[in-house]
Amino acid sequence: MADFKFDLENFVRAYIDLNNESKMYADEHRNYWGYAVQKILNPGGSLESFFQEYRKFNSKSVNDVLNYLDAARGKKESVDVANTIKFVAEQVFCPKMGSYSNSYDNTSYLQMFLNRLNQFKDKDLVYDVLKLLKATVDYKHPSTNKYGVPIPEKRLRVNKDIATMLANNYNATMDDIAEMIYFAETPDAALKIINDVFAKTDEDLEAELNKDVPGTDAVGYILSKPKFVVRTVLDVSDLSPELSRQISAKDSGPIKEFYKQLAQWEKIAKDKYDFDKVIGSGDTQYVTNYEDTLEEQNIRLINQIEKMTAEMESLKKQMDGLEQSRDQYKENYEREKGIRERAEKRHVEDKNLMDQDLKIATDALRALDTGVEKIDKANAFTRGKQIIEVKAVLEKYKQDKLKHDSVVAEVKSRRNAEKMARHLGGQVTIEI
Repeated sequence: MADFKFDLENFVRAYIDLNNESKMYADEHRNYWGYAVQKILNPGGSLESFFQEYRKFNSKSVNDVLNYLDAARGKKESVDVANTIKFVAEQVFCPKMGSYSNSYDNTSYLQMFLNRLNQFKDKDLVYDVLKLLKATVDYKHPSTNKYGVPIPEKRLRVNKDIATMLANNYNATMDDIAEMIYFAETPDAALKIINDVFAKTDEDLEAELNKDVPGTDAVGYILSKPKFVVRTVLDVSDLSPELSRQISAKDSGPIKEFYKQLAQWEKIAKDKYDFDKVIGSGDTQYVTNYEDTLEEQNIRLINQIEKMTAEMESLKKQMDGLEQSRDQYKENYEREKGIRERAEKRHVEDKNLMDQDLKIATDALRALDTGVEKIDKANAFTRGKQIIEVKAVLEKYKQDKLKHDSVVAEVKSRRNAEKMARHLGGQVTIEI
């Protein structure tokens, strides 16, 4: 007890431990902690009098908090302790209803709590808290707004924050990552989530197949997720209203490309993650990287061009003695030469863009690590300043990333324009 420090993180740990041990409902937790504050902190109160009506649990964190309450009775800090306990138990997890109200909107309290949760050091605790929040705070997807009573935008943002924090936690499961598809608002965001689900599938599947006896139910469940996330997007009905609106414009060029990529992902989900193939082959090394990088595309293209050039040379030898148009041959040769040069140029350009993107990300992570270290070492007077400085640095890297993405978009646009120009000019080109 001498080493126990009462703060928001330690009390939340006690709240979670009590939930895990007691299996009480949220309102029972609210009453338990509310009564502890009332019975122990009030003048004349005691820990013994509290235990006369509530049983003692085994969780050390719970008993540390109760003992701290007993020691804080009559002291100045007891007010802050009581406020912290009520904030968590009565305003975050189980809001009290007002005497003249049928409902209680605790959205602002949830926003404040999630902000504090981001500062917790124990990321395992953060994950457990987010899981409990998701199960108890009327968590819903944006698609719910298509039916029944609309959810306020502010509440939807809280729900998205919960889902995003779960997906970003190092304990995130495939379900946590797949959950993000319901909050995607653009086609690019949806494709990124699909890619993350496929990557997590490979990771989980490899771990399961490396066991002495893989569980067939576990393998089947893992294999179902890639198909599920792709079908969720294709079905549209459970997506956010904004994403549903955008991908409904199927005549749009970018949306046609989006559906083309979806079809490719669906084919991978069907072919690569086939249960009979995975279980029957016994090959744990089947997991390959389906990421098709620009370098790989360009290398294959250059090899293809070289093969075509060799075939043309062979054809030329076979056709020796036959009348042939030298002008036509020269035109074919120059065209193939142009394709090769464009491929090599794009390869260099893409590598430079990737290197720049990696540098931005690396610098941002290094700046964040330095900033977090400064924040951890800061005292109560300088902590706020350090947080502001870290945010300013991260904002700079965010702007650098936006500028870089803009350059990448311009490069893609220029290439599409060049491809279209060659097409309109009557040239037959290989897609790069």
